[in-house]
Amino acid sequence: STGATMNRKWDFSLDTKRDKKKKNNTVPKKTKRSHRDDQELKLKKANEIANSPMKTLPFYLIMFWLMPNSPSLITMAMIGYVGLWNPIKNCLSFNQAFEVVSKESDLNLISYKLRYIGLSLICAGLGIWKITKLGLLPTTEADWSVFYSVPDALQSSFGAIF
Repeated sequence: STGATMNRKWDFSLDTKRDKKKKNNTVPKKTKRSHRDDQELKLKKANEIANSPMKTLPFYLIMFWLMPNSPSLITMAMIGYVGLWNPIKNCLSFNQAFEVVSKESDLNLISYKLRYIGLSLICAGLGIWKITKLGLLPTTEADWSVFYSVPDALQSSFGAIF
């Protein structure tokens, strides 16, 4: 019994007979996927792509909340690039986003594409909201007062000196 433990103590091999049996039994078998399975996988991928702008909404909300409410160079660059340019770019290039799924398939992806565009427009709306909060968009009547014409006076009064 002591001889068996001594041999085991100095045995540094990591492969045991049990491990060899497990390796032989876990050989993956190749199976053919049906056309329906491929369609389901593509629809799942299309759903994932369509929901991808929604994953950035918490980031936008936290970033705009932490951003100062005074217009500065950094604030404007961040809002312009992250809050406006990225969502608008996503809206304009939605076909490229769904190119992976639409290759060699006859799937109807209109609802997924509309969801993608809608969520991208919500992200752009957050950027516009932040610009409005900074006072950079003319949304009040005072912003347009330059274009108002001064009406002619219907009556006039003059003071007299006694």
